[in-house]
Amino acid sequence: NSPTNTANQYVDPSTLQQSAIEELLTTRSFAIAVGAKGPLAAYLASHPRAESTGLAAVPLLSNLFSSSKGSVDDQIANVINSSLEAGRLHESLIVELKKLVNFEYAAVSLLTAGSYRIDVQSSGQTSLVVRSGKAEVIAGSDDFDVNAGRSTVISGLDSISYYVADAPGPDEWDSWSADREHRDDQAASNPRVSREMIGSEDLEGNGTWRQDASYGQIWTPANVPSDWAPYRFGHWAWVEPWGWTWMDNASWGFAPFHYGRWAYLSARWNWIPGAAMARPVYAPALVVFVGGDGWRPAAGDGIGWFPLGPREAYIPPYKASTEYVQRINVSHVTNINAQYIERFDSNQTVYANRNAPRAVTFVPRDVFVQSRPAERSVLTISISETSRAPLM
Repeated sequence: NSPTNTANQYVDPSTLQQSAIEELLTTRSFAIAVGAKGPLAAYLASHPRAESTGLAAVPLLSNLFSSSKGSVDDQIANVINSSLEAGRLHESLIVELKKLVNFEYAAVSLLTAGSYRIDVQSSGQTSLVVRSGKAEVIAGSDDFDVNAGRSTVISGLDSISYYVADAPGPDEWDSWSADREHRDDQAASNPRVSREMIGSEDLEGNGTWRQDASYGQIWTPANVPSDWAPYRFGHWAWVEPWGWTWMDNASWGFAPFHYGRWAYLSARWNWIPGAAMARPVYAPALVVFVGGDGWRPAAGDGIGWFPLGPREAYIPPYKASTEYVQRINVSHVTNINAQYIERFDSNQTVYANRNAPRAVTFVPRDVFVQSRPAERSVLTISISETSRAPLM
């Protein structure tokens, strides 16, 4: 369990996956969107670049979800439909995959592999730049092709007009997207985790990888404060339908807090992605909550949490199917079944990180529920109190 906000909602993975296809930008590379929901919103909100400029990287979103009704590839191999009300999209198609992007007054079909940019203003004006590849545009009763090195601007609400011209030179957004794509390719060329793990490309250059005899590949963050601990420098936000979701401050702080586990080794915190899998499943936060009604430490009323360790099960606080729970844990725990889930009791579980240095972050309750920065309000709680505290 975890601190509650609204009633638990059942997570139907196949519905969520279809929702991702219909409502979110499913891209190989990068986008921003107005009104983003779910993990996409979490990624945008937790990415400092997104907070400061509105730019953020959004890899293919299908790996956030677990489907029991066919594979992701079966559902989106031929045509992926996306909707964009306002925002900016940089799309790189690396396979021959027809993709349809819908707007309120126009639609763009990306016909071949290539590099595309689409901007949509809230006024309805849409622009398309084709760096390479070929696109077809349907605007009102007209349809026309836009070839490599060309661009078009479509405007008007009741009466639609457009023109086609040479593509403009790259700007800051194009350069930033190209840099992100280059980093993604570099990470893919030396894979330690699945390329489908959102945010994994951010780990390159922000820490060091090494092979551990017990846990396999582990990653240690670089340039962190002396009092740094996982799930301490950031805040909590309520994101439907997952509930309380961790938003980390670090530029690399998405993958290590929504996949894998943490372990305190060699006097440092290390992230352990676990056994490789093709499509890791997203979790809002892989932690155990400390506290609850009727328990009050010397520091005062509050809520605490600590990171799950290697081979420790994550039982979602939201309602989910047995298959979903199995898939979200398969990198670290493989013996989960319906009976395991039904009988699971966190207070009867021995957690490796419960008494590790700085593992428990404890803050006043209002800091938690008001989504305020946790690191500014950490309360001191002794290991003996932590050991006796009920788990939620």
